[in-house]
This record gives sequence, C-alpha cells and structure tokens, in this order.
Amino acid sequence: MNRNVETAKNSLNLLTIKDVVEISGWSEETVRKMFRKDDFPAITFGKCKMVVADALKEYLSRSRQ
Repeated sequence: MNRNVETAKNSLNLLTIKDVVEISGWSEETVRKMFRKDDFPAITFGKCKMVVADALKEYLSRSRQ
C-alpha cells in the first residue's frame, strides 16, 4: 500500500477488506461480496477498496433491521 493511502487509512479510520475479515471472522469472499454491493459505502483508492469504520457500523446496523 503506498504512503498516501496508508496516511488516509490511518487518519480516516479506514478498513480494508482484510481488516474487515479479521474483525468480523467472515470469509474473504463474503466480505468481498459485501464490498461489491451497490448500497455498501466502499471507497476505492486505485485497486484498494476500503470502508470508513463508522460507515461500516452504520451499514451493518441498518442491514439487521
């Protein structure tokens, strides 16, 4: 990951697909499918997909209702 992306990741509390896999315990394929959904708040930096931690929490709480 380049330095600009790493800086943005840290300052904005961004999570990569691998971060979400580690936190959630879900499979990488499950997380990748979630990141591909139209209503998922993913951010793309080049080839790297990320999500703001708070946006992920909100998305998961909405999808449980």
